[in-house]
Amino acid sequence: MSSIARGGRYCKYLRKSRADELREAMGEMETLAKHDKALDELASRLGIEVSCTYREIVSGESIQDRPEMQKLLAAVRSGEWDGVLTMEVERLSRGDSTDQGIVGKAFLFSDTLIITPMKVYDPRSESDMEYFEFGLFMSRREYKAINKRLVNGRIASVREGQFIGKTAPYGYRKAVIDKMKTLVPDEATAPILKEIFDLYEGGMTMRQIARRFSRMGIPAPGGQDEWVCTSLSKMLRNDVYIGKVHWRRYVYKTTLADDNVTVVKQSVPNSAPLIYDGLHEPLVTLEQFERVQMALKDNKAPKKDGTVLKNHYSRVLVCAKCGHGLRYDEHRANPYLVHRNSDFCRTRSTTLAKVDDAVVSALRDMVSDFEVELSDPSRSLRAKRFEADTKRLTAAIEAAKKSLGDNYDRLERGILSETEFVDRREVLNRRIDEATAELESLEAPDTSDLDQKISNLKELIAALRDKNVSGMSKNKLLKSIVRRIEYRNGEPGSPDQMQLEIFLK
Repeated sequence: MSSIARGGRYCKYLRKSRADELREAMGEMETLAKHDKALDELASRLGIEVSCTYREIVSGESIQDRPEMQKLLAAVRSGEWDGVLTMEVERLSRGDSTDQGIVGKAFLFSDTLIITPMKVYDPRSESDMEYFEFGLFMSRREYKAINKRLVNGRIASVREGQFIGKTAPYGYRKAVIDKMKTLVPDEATAPILKEIFDLYEGGMTMRQIARRFSRMGIPAPGGQDEWVCTSLSKMLRNDVYIGKVHWRRYVYKTTLADDNVTVVKQSVPNSAPLIYDGLHEPLVTLEQFERVQMALKDNKAPKKDGTVLKNHYSRVLVCAKCGHGLRYDEHRANPYLVHRNSDFCRTRSTTLAKVDDAVVSALRDMVSDFEVELSDPSRSLRAKRFEADTKRLTAAIEAAKKSLGDNYDRLERGILSETEFVDRREVLNRRIDEATAELESLEAPDTSDLDQKISNLKELIAALRDKNVSGMSKNKLLKSIVRRIEYRNGEPGSPDQMQLEIFLK
C-alpha cells in the first residue's frame, strides 16, 4: 500500500467551487489564496515538499473546460507525481460519470495519492477508492442541486424585471436600487446609443455610422478605437433598449465530435426565450424601435439559391493586424482578395492567384520539412525548437530552485528576515510554477502522424491547383487541415509585398 514519502514528488491542485464564489461575493477572503496557504501548512505537517501548483482560474463543469485539470491528469498518468494535495476530492471533478471515471482511473493506474486535510486516499485501497468515488458521486448531486437553485433564483429575478447579465449593454451601467439589480443610463454613452438609432432611422447605413463615430474619435464598445457593423447590428436589434430583460436568449447545443468522445458545446439562439418588462428606463421608444426593425428587415439581402462560393479562403485567411477576413471581388474579370475599408487598419489587397501561389509554395516547404523529419527526426525544425525550449525552461527552473535554496541558507544565517524570505519564496515559486507549466505544455515532435500529414498537404496542394475543384470543396479541405492563415501586406498604393503565415491543425 502506498504511503506518504518525505522525498516524494508532490503538487497542489486549487479550484474554486460555486459556493466559494458566492462567499467571495459576500466579502470573504479570496478562496485560492486561502486554500493555497492551508495546503502549504498541510505539506509542512506531513514533512513533504510541494514542487508545483495547478491553479484553476476558470470555473468549468467538465474536464475539457478546465485546462489546469487537463495538465494535472496528463502529469498523473505519466507517473510524474507521488501525490496530489487538494482541499477536497470534490475539487478534482464535478462533471458527469465519464469525467469522474477519467479522474478515478488516472489516479488508480498511476498509483498516485490524493491528499486532503481530512483524509489521504490510497488508490490501492479498495475502501479508499470506494469512498473517493462516493465523494465524487455526491459532489455531482450537490452540484446539480446548487445549479438548479441558482437557475430558479435567476429566473425569479428576471421575472421581477432585474437585469442579471454579466455586462451592461452599451448605453447603460449596472446598478443596485432597493436591493434589485437593474440598469441606469450611462451619461457618456446613452446619448451615443440614441444617436445610433436616430441616424439609422434617418437613412444612414451601419457602415456609414461606424465610419462616422470612428473618425470622431468616439470609443467603440469594449474601448476599441474602431466601430464595426456587427456591434451596431446587435445594438439596433436589442430590445433591452425598450425596457425588456431576458432569460436564455441563447442556449447551448451539446453534441459529440467525430471521435464520439469529445463533447462540443455551441451557443445557438433560443427560439423561445423568456422576455419580461425590466425595471430599467428605456433609451428608445417602442415606436422608433419597431421602425428600425422594419428598416433592418427591408435592408436584409435575400438569400440566393445555388450560391457558388468563390472565395475558397473564406473563414481561413485573415488580416494579421485586425483579424478580419479578406472578401472576394473581381476587377476586370481578375479575382481579388480585398481588405475591408478601414481608417485604422489599411492593408493592401492582392489577387487570388498570388495568394494561391504563396499558399502552395508554403505548403510544399512544409511537406519537404516533414519528409526530412520522417527520414531523420533530429534534423527537423520542430525537434530543434523543442530541444532549445526544453533547455531554456529547465535552466530557468534549476536557477530558481538554486536561488530558493540559497534563500533558505540566508534565512538560517539571519541575513534575511522571515518577511523577506516569504516574499522571495513566493516570487521564486511562482517563477518555478510558470516555467514548469510551460515546460509541461511543450509537445515533443511526434512522427507517427507525419505520413498522414504529408498525404493531406499534397491533397490540398493538388486541389488548390485544380481549376475543376469547386470553391466549396477547396474551402472544406482547407478548413480540415489549416487552422488559419495570417495575411500581411503594405498599405494601399505601396508595392505588393504579401506575406503569409500558415497555422496547421
